[in-house]
Amino acid sequence: MTGVSAGLLVGSLAMAGPARASSLGDSIARQANGQLDSQNKEVQKRRLEGGKKHNNNCNFYSGFWNKGARKGLDGAKCGTTMGYRYERGVKKWTPIAWGSRAWCADFAKFTWYWGKADVAGINSLASSFKGYGDRHHTWHPRGSYTPKPGDAVTHDRDHDGTIDHVGVVVNSNKSKRTYSSVEGNVGVKYGNNKKGEGLLRKTGQSAVNADVVGFTTPVSKK
Repeated sequence: MTGVSAGLLVGSLAMAGPARASSLGDSIARQANGQLDSQNKEVQKRRLEGGKKHNNNCNFYSGFWNKGARKGLDGAKCGTTMGYRYERGVKKWTPIAWGSRAWCADFAKFTWYWGKADVAGINSLASSFKGYGDRHHTWHPRGSYTPKPGDAVTHDRDHDGTIDHVGVVVNSNKSKRTYSSVEGNVGVKYGNNKKGEGLLRKTGQSAVNADVVGFTTPVSKK
């Protein structure tokens, strides 16, 4: 089994654990798990979209990147919660105004950023992770590779030839050809999340399922 246990880093309001060597992928996977496992009330608010029905695209992760409309699809104003951000080179726990747009890529980029990966060239499109992999020669088409923690897994959920979703791998099983991931902007249709669109940990997924387009391995920030 390749994987990491759920834990928290500074992006998720963590207390430091025992010192140990950690790979880039492990750091990213801990960030992804930490967004779901944190006991901090401000972090917990990120797990569902804002608005009364929790499905209006207002979310913390787009707001972190200062992107997205300030009103949700239902017309309600997006809220504000606390989060870490660097301001003039200093990391601060500061108000983050939420943005409204499709946000699976914004979440994945967030985990890579705090995990110390190079995120240059990644935007709000899930397909930008494939472009990143092509540029860095770290793209692995479905069936050619065993995913590792920290990888971005891209999907074509409608099978129309277009990448339309991305998640973050947190562990995998080579012999079973399965992986687990944490994904943002997942709702009832794809994630069985009855509370609405939000963050979800998905386990035991087939790495060769037709929905999977491929995997991108991050590279360290220089």
